[in-house]
Amino acid sequence: MFPLAIITGLLGSIFIATLVSLGSSLVSFAMLALVVIGAVKAQQGWLLRYPGNLRVIK
Repeated sequence: MFPLAIITGLLGSIFIATLVSLGSSLVSFAMLALVVIGAVKAQQGWLLRYPGNLRVIK
C-alpha cells in the first residue's frame, strides 16, 4: 500500500488520488472481513484451503 500511495501522490491529480485511496481502502476492508470469516469458520472446525496455494506436499 505504501508504494501505491507514493505513486498516487506523484500523479498530481486529487481526483485520481481519491479514487485510488478509496479503492485500496475497500480492498483492505474486504481482506479484513475475509480473515474474520475464515477465523470464525476455523473455530467451528471447518477446514479452509487458500485458493492460490499450490499443493506441493500432500
